[in-house]
Amino acid sequence: MKFIDPNAEIIDIQDPIERIERIGRICYKSEDKIGPGTAKKFVKMLIQRKHYAMLEHAHVHYKVEAESLDILLNIPGVIVSKLAGSNWLVTVSVSHLFNPKYESICLIWQMYVLFCNEYLAEDGGIPTSIEFDDVQLLSDKLLKAHKHEHELVSICFTCDRGVSHELVRHRCAVAQASTRYCNYSSAKFGSEIQVILPSTYADWDESSRTCWMMATQSAEQSYLTMIRNGRTPQDARSVLNNSLATQVVLSMTPSRWEHFFDLRSRGTTGAPHPDMKVVADIALEKYNEFIKA
Repeated sequence: MKFIDPNAEIIDIQDPIERIERIGRICYKSEDKIGPGTAKKFVKMLIQRKHYAMLEHAHVHYKVEAESLDILLNIPGVIVSKLAGSNWLVTVSVSHLFNPKYESICLIWQMYVLFCNEYLAEDGGIPTSIEFDDVQLLSDKLLKAHKHEHELVSICFTCDRGVSHELVRHRCAVAQASTRYCNYSSAKFGSEIQVILPSTYADWDESSRTCWMMATQSAEQSYLTMIRNGRTPQDARSVLNNSLATQVVLSMTPSRWEHFFDLRSRGTTGAPHPDMKVVADIALEKYNEFIKA
């Protein structure tokens, strides 16, 4: 059993394809497989399997010339802001470009074509032209004036499973290390589980600390025994407790992150759980540095 510290890190990857791969591989703890050319293959695999949720962790920004964009209003995952004249800033979740649910929206289809040409196009099978030139991919420099509503910020939390249950309740793009596919008995994980001590552990009485330690050690031994007996990780995980360490990525716009920190760090609606506050405070400090950069 290995003890690790809670933490939070900004995933600062601007390329949408590379960003999706980095976050998606956290679910399987296969980050060691990232290399030259792997991002495109990984994302195409997600699309083929219709795993659109991981595509929600990347947005693509467009400048669109049109009299009105009412067709895009009130679609979750689409953000529209008025620019000068008849120009609009449109931010679209990458998932919308491949989810058949949105194929009937003409403008989304045209953005799909542009995205494929820019990032995923290969010989055959992908459209290579659009009907008009009024949609353009935007560089990040043009987003500064609207970054509060349009920029996507991803934070990876290292926390226990109890905290993760609170994190995944937020309405945003979520990715989490999967206990279905992570086999903690393998050499990759050091043949042991990783756990996080409760933040109040040092204040507990001796008996309570002993109870926690015995229960966590017993959970690990039961898990490893079940794996040796031929049970799959998704079966054996049922004996693990809330102190098991995990990683969770949340991706939101800055305005949504402010609400998150109000709830989980600043406690404006009530006191956060102590373990949640530890990682939320770390995330807030790094988020503030990132936003100011």
